[in-house]
Amino acid sequence: MAMNLDITTNNLAALITRRLAFGTPPSTMDPQNQINELITASQGAAPLPQPQPPQLTPYSQFVATKKSKNRTALTALLKTSLHEELPSLVSWWLGSAVSTPAKIRERMTLLWHGHFATSIQKVIVASLMANQNQLQRQNSLGSFSLLAHGISTDPAMMIWLDTIHNTSGSPNENFGRELMELFTLGVGNYSQNDVVASARAFTGWRFSPTDLSYYLKPSLHDYGSKTFLGQTGDFNGDQIIDIILGKKASASFIVSKVFSHIAYPIAPNDPIVTSLAENYSPSTTPISDLLTNIVSSSAFSSPQTLTGLTKEPFEYLIGALTALKIDPSTIPPQRIVSALRSLGQVPFLPPNVGGWPENRYFVSTSTTSSRLTVINYLLRLADISKVEAASPSTRVEEVSALLNMAPLSQPTLTLLNQRANNPYQLVAAALAAPEYINA
Repeated sequence: MAMNLDITTNNLAALITRRLAFGTPPSTMDPQNQINELITASQGAAPLPQPQPPQLTPYSQFVATKKSKNRTALTALLKTSLHEELPSLVSWWLGSAVSTPAKIRERMTLLWHGHFATSIQKVIVASLMANQNQLQRQNSLGSFSLLAHGISTDPAMMIWLDTIHNTSGSPNENFGRELMELFTLGVGNYSQNDVVASARAFTGWRFSPTDLSYYLKPSLHDYGSKTFLGQTGDFNGDQIIDIILGKKASASFIVSKVFSHIAYPIAPNDPIVTSLAENYSPSTTPISDLLTNIVSSSAFSSPQTLTGLTKEPFEYLIGALTALKIDPSTIPPQRIVSALRSLGQVPFLPPNVGGWPENRYFVSTSTTSSRLTVINYLLRLADISKVEAASPSTRVEEVSALLNMAPLSQPTLTLLNQRANNPYQLVAAALAAPEYINA
């Protein structure tokens, strides 16, 4: 049932933290101060250091084992990476997102993780996935240009989209195509000839198996003239990216992507995008400035935003653990992955190169049942003492504050009031309510 609710100043401050900080209750009711605080916590005068992932098998060990032709040892490494190190990596990211004050940084890392979707199923090596995650985290709030250039030489991406197999004699179009279709421009803003030229520009790109640094192998690079998006020259991959990011279509594409991820879905040709893109440059404008402009826009503070999104499962779990004061390290990593799989999203395992679909993709009979199972498990570990200590008449208000859910629709209020005498059932119902699931 759609809600017909107004956004008050308090509701807007709560909404900002739901969309940008996994639901952490706002420390100020002034929306502008709220977004400023969130950004400052991540990139202030003394920015927080990046959390360090667990010890994972280095890529060089995989290469050496493969060269040794010891099939038993290689099979053991592959099994360890996929079935032990992947859960450890997911658990680490979950714990980092729950514990860090830099919530907006982790929130945007999750956005870029889905945008530049890369799967361990093909990359195989968990340590490479961890490195890519750190790259996205480090550049999560800077200019999009830093992200685009960084991802082009990221070893996990180079394996995932076959840049390491791209040669002048046989150009591989995978990265050159997805760079435009999924990462920077969108369908309809380039031609097949542009794909071919882009692929040629990235020929000979390789990375060192020891220190993972990028290098160009001249004998495999196409130094010929290329015509790309109306320009002609001996372009290399970096120049291709710069040409793309200088296009108006790229600004619109990225603005629509970010807006759709924190407000509600819109297309690149939406008037909202046109307005926001006027003062946005993918090459120079920090993503943090774009976020501030989006949150300050009248479109963000509209009732449509309140019900515009469904939480991704990883986002949902981060918010629930934070609110319930559950230390993720107390949950076995395999159990975390199992829960996320049942909800439809395991980090580092997107369904395809396009990443995870959004919103209704995560709402089905199956995921609803799985969510109730996850909720019941979490509540056995949760701290709901504030709800328990409150009188039945104020418990709904207490749980709403705990989960940062305001405003509540009348059907949800009725449901929660019916469970006010049982704190456990009350919190469980709140965690399953549309106002919590719908970000």
